[in-house]
Amino acid sequence: MQTLEHFIDGKWVANGPTRQKIDPCNGKPLSLYMCADPDTVNAAVAAARRAQVGWRAMGRVRRAEILDKVLQELKAFGTSTVMTLA
Repeated sequence: MQTLEHFIDGKWVANGPTRQKIDPCNGKPLSLYMCADPDTVNAAVAAARRAQVGWRAMGRVRRAEILDKVLQELKAFGTSTVMTLA
């Protein structure tokens, strides 16, 4: 079963206890995910604040292009992967 880690500042971070994600439709396990401790949350917030400066500066058209590319990538993974991440 896949374990979902935290993605912070461009890196995957395996930190914290895991919990199981259950499909509400059938009660079957979908994946494991990591629960963030306070230090991990603080690192994620700090990284997001640093990234936000550049994100704001690039303008709305470029941001829309990036978000559209993310959407296309998620569609390419297929429904089961997206549901695992949701």
